[in-house]
Amino acid sequence: MFKGSLTQMPLPEVLRLLVGSNQTGALNIVRPGSPEVVASLYIQLGQLVEASTNEYNGLDAIKYCAQIIDAEFAFEEGATSETDSLSSFDTSVLIDELSTQISQEQALKESLPSLDDIPTYLPGKSASEIQASADDLALLLLCDGAKRVMEICVQTGRSSQDVQLVLARLKKAGVIEFVESDEASSPPGAPVSSDEPPVKKPSGKVKYWRGRPVE
Repeated sequence: MFKGSLTQMPLPEVLRLLVGSNQTGALNIVRPGSPEVVASLYIQLGQLVEASTNEYNGLDAIKYCAQIIDAEFAFEEGATSETDSLSSFDTSVLIDELSTQISQEQALKESLPSLDDIPTYLPGKSASEIQASADDLALLLLCDGAKRVMEICVQTGRSSQDVQLVLARLKKAGVIEFVESDEASSPPGAPVSSDEPPVKKPSGKVKYWRGRPVE
């Protein structure tokens, strides 16, 4: 069976190999250490004809696959799909677009929030155009301006990298913003602490000693 890790061979390269050799079957993608298939890409006689995840199909599923970087793949030879929503598209163009989206995802990965940052939901912002699962959108409920990223990881049971990536996407979409923990711990209008000693203000009264003013 043709299988491996997407960290060693990126998804576009895997697809190019299968397409170039006129394969027919399903390329299944799974998370490391988990048997659950998170995405399947169907190839028929060297053409990409369908892509599906738990929540998406077709082009939307391709976009979702671009977010899956740390995963494993296995090719199931001969498997077919009941639908072929991608058959009208040029396979090489689809793979090139997937490669571009993965590059953008890797660039996003370099701007991850720290585990001490505190995400805050921005009211009035729409999340309708975000390519995310229901579990990813559920993280918005925890972006209350009080919980640190690490606390959200613990509460959801998801890995820190996974949560950081989702939050970075939400920030890029303008749905949330981050505040540093020190900034969030001080209420609005609170005085800013300083290491400089306080300046002693004059009392307005002048003392005299033997007819001369003294401090």
